[in-house]
Amino acid sequence: MPSNEKTIELQVLKGDTIQKIKSIIQYKEGICPHDFEIYSSGRLLENHKTVASLNIQSNDTLHMISNRKDTRLISVQTPTKGVIEVEVRLIHSVLDVKKIIESMINIRSQRMKLFINGTEEQLDENSKTLACYDINEGDILTIQYLDVFQISVRTYTGNTITLDVTSSSTVDNVKKLLYGLMGIPVHRQTMMFEGRKLENSMTLASYSIDEESILYIY
Repeated sequence: MPSNEKTIELQVLKGDTIQKIKSIIQYKEGICPHDFEIYSSGRLLENHKTVASLNIQSNDTLHMISNRKDTRLISVQTPTKGVIEVEVRLIHSVLDVKKIIESMINIRSQRMKLFINGTEEQLDENSKTLACYDINEGDILTIQYLDVFQISVRTYTGNTITLDVTSSSTVDNVKKLLYGLMGIPVHRQTMMFEGRKLENSMTLASYSIDEESILYIY
């Protein structure tokens, strides 16, 4: 549910339709099924289609977006997938659009900046609608990828430290940040991620360490 950054879990059957899923959401959240559509990987899911026919798997994440009145097609220039087409509504917020894009490419919405038609004009307020920015069909939005993100490091004493890093930061860089904050010498830090010992010369990107990842030191 992008507009309030809420995620809910539903138990469904393979034979359930998208309309049935909407009804379950209405029961749990009190939101009228006519007020939203459901997207997966940037694709609108039709009400009559079933979970099985859409190949929706356990633990998949779908996105609720306000309903399709006044829809229009805009182009988004991405850093990894070239230009993609996104179906939006003028009442969609900037955050809604970022979440639709997130469902299509592997860039988290928190790390996107959106700019209009190759200019320096930024859609800089997540709560504002596309109408506020006068976005029209045929407009092109450009994504700037924010490389700085936060990770957590949990120490052997049970403390958790939050660090600002980049994808190109090395494990050694992270250890030096910890040394500055906690005074633990770099050579005495053994750093682990998902059960794997991290090598000093390797970058965080090489270990697929991203925002909200948790590292452990021993």
